[in-house]
Amino acid sequence: MWTQKQTSILTRLFYLDKTFSSLLGKDPVDGQIKFEKFSSGVNHGSVTVLNMPAQKMKIDALNQDYTQRVK
Repeated sequence: MWTQKQTSILTRLFYLDKTFSSLLGKDPVDGQIKFEKFSSGVNHGSVTVLNMPAQKMKIDALNQDYTQRVK
């Protein structure tokens, strides 16, 4: 059984999920990227969420319809 600390370390190592925060000019922005793996084992960003509270905007993006280019 994995402890929460071990799971957190594994998540960071394998990039299953990554949160971020920054500034756009003087306005705060934050978001999350969720990763998945192709059958070849290559990771890719599958879902991205971007929160921009100063602009009263939230963007949800879903990456889909990949063609098999990585073997």
